[in-house]
Amino acid sequence: MRGSAQMLMADAGGAPGERLARLIVRESDRLAELVEGYLKLARPPPPNLVATRLDLVVRETLEVLRADPSFASVEVTEVLLPVDALADAAQLRQVLINLLRNAAHAVRGSPVPSLTHASSGGWLRVRTASESGVPQLEVWDSAGSIAADDVGRIFEPFFSKAKGGSGLGLSTVQAIVQAHGGSITVTSSPEAGTAFVVKLKPVA
Repeated sequence: MRGSAQMLMADAGGAPGERLARLIVRESDRLAELVEGYLKLARPPPPNLVATRLDLVVRETLEVLRADPSFASVEVTEVLLPVDALADAAQLRQVLINLLRNAAHAVRGSPVPSLTHASSGGWLRVRTASESGVPQLEVWDSAGSIAADDVGRIFEPFFSKAKGGSGLGLSTVQAIVQAHGGSITVTSSPEAGTAFVVKLKPVA
């Protein structure tokens, strides 16, 4: 379908049909991304669990995301203690990317001034720590914009309040964390912000 639409674009040469062909290409890409996300959710590859430094994975991920225009006006604070966990670094990066992009989207659209820095479009904090021997990763945002009625549903596939969201990002995060033998929890309020806390297995 995408290939046929691209051929139509080339033949249209600026005619009204070119706009429709571009629309088909765009929607084809969106559907392909949606199907790929659903397949990963339905059949996620098993993680390769090895001793992994959580703080280093966070730093590497943030370096990549800081080049993303959506993070241009968002302040990110790092509180990264050296922590080892049994994890698949590649899958853990996907967890971080999904959580951080959601958080950046939330603070950019937040009407709450009390927790948002006036000099930026919002404030995120990423923290790694070990509490009672349990490796933890926390992503916090200043928006606190998840409604109380939605907190219990945000990990459901296709549930999304974001414009243009697929509703698979957080479902994928939960599937990856559970495949690691870990857990993820969320709390959210305009007064305290939103915190996603991932707990993983310690290195024996």
